[in-house]
Amino acid sequence: MQDILLIAFDWDGDHCSGFDMGPKRNREWLEDDELDDAIVDEYFEKYKSIRFIYDYGDNWEHTIKTYKPRYKEKN
Repeated sequence: MQDILLIAFDWDGDHCSGFDMGPKRNREWLEDDELDDAIVDEYFEKYKSIRFIYDYGDNWEHTIKTYKPRYKEKN
């Protein structure tokens, strides 16, 4: 997921970054290389949003949320 965000914001990845999940009292923190694509769905089901922080000095914060699809897929 971090690779997609770096491309979207045209960042080169030379700053520390991580993902912050959960309510403020019970947060989980994952460094950029710990959030495997295979577990992204699991976190979104549990937390509904994930906060991505890029460059701990400048503290660029982005909240990533999931939404229900607008249209159902036809089978």
